[in-house]
Amino acid sequence: MATSRELAGVVLILCGVQFSVAANTVVKLLKGVPMFQLMQARFLLQWTCSMGLSCAMKFSGRSVCIAGPPGCRFCLALRATTYTAALMSFWCSLCYLPVGEATAIVYLHPVCCGLLAHVLLHEPLGRIFWLQGAVSGTGVALVANLYGALTGAEHNDRAGGFAGEGFALLACLCFASGNCVVRLMPRCQPLEVQVFTDSVIALVAMPTVLCLSGSVPDLELWSGTRMVLLLAFTAFGIGSSFLAISGFKMAPATIAALFMYLEVPSSFAVQVFIFNEIPGADAVLGAALITLAAFVRLGYEARRSREDLVDPKDFASPNSVDINDESTDVATRQGTLEVCLGPYILARQASAKPYTERTRAVSEFAAGSMFTPLTAHRQFTY
Repeated sequence: MATSRELAGVVLILCGVQFSVAANTVVKLLKGVPMFQLMQARFLLQWTCSMGLSCAMKFSGRSVCIAGPPGCRFCLALRATTYTAALMSFWCSLCYLPVGEATAIVYLHPVCCGLLAHVLLHEPLGRIFWLQGAVSGTGVALVANLYGALTGAEHNDRAGGFAGEGFALLACLCFASGNCVVRLMPRCQPLEVQVFTDSVIALVAMPTVLCLSGSVPDLELWSGTRMVLLLAFTAFGIGSSFLAISGFKMAPATIAALFMYLEVPSSFAVQVFIFNEIPGADAVLGAALITLAAFVRLGYEARRSREDLVDPKDFASPNSVDINDESTDVATRQGTLEVCLGPYILARQASAKPYTERTRAVSEFAAGSMFTPLTAHRQFTY
């Protein structure tokens, strides 16, 4: 039975999904703005918010390293690079594709992330993962119309050919790579990752790209309606991250991740009812396969996690006395423990070896190294 806290977490996840869909919708409405200008303006605003929050937490006595922990800065820079490429590719794909189709293709990145983690980090993969990968890959092939691309067919209503699908697949690979890089930084807090990423994009990457491209920031672009859309775009993006992180803290990860995939049908609803772009039968079938594969896998993981919980009563002897039984007094409990454990304790004492000081093995990793073995710390980043 789900608790009220878990239900509240699911509600927050659902709200975060809708905020993410709203952010993608605003990007479509800002189609006339050059992509570099849009990214620079968005991340300047986002950097201001994340840096202000970090400074407030640091002044209040919280342990926050704005520049990132010393042993993780290379990985933080690598993650910022992949995240920048992922967002730029995804937003470019929205210039060519409807929001539903672009979102469906990008949501292949959990499968790509699993494959990269298996190859680079040697993380094991089960049979259910390969099943999800096969079904999701088939769904992406239907959404992206890869059969038409291989046979040389013309793209129906896109002036850019298959550029939109290419940008979406590139975004998928970059998102997956960024998530694998995060696995190398278990000591970093999510806020530290966010601040470092926003700082690199807003203060280093985008100014460099604008200079190399010869593009000059034009403040007249952000007058009137566009400024309102930019503020809404930033607010929806930050709100999506905040709600999703809060939801994952309150609800089990296997359940919370299940509802994240509802962004795919929500994006198709926006595509139809707001932009009046009717998807084809192949795109609808492909999106359904991607969502269904994710639901089946996450349902399997949730059932397996419940089976891993062991009830001690299943292994209790039928004639054993419950140690919490009120009829068992203190003296009886102590005597029972001595009878059961006495021979074992005496045997351990007799066979114990003299104490010798242990020396540090040469093959151990130095503390704080970026190659320190991973722990079971879960981070949720965007």
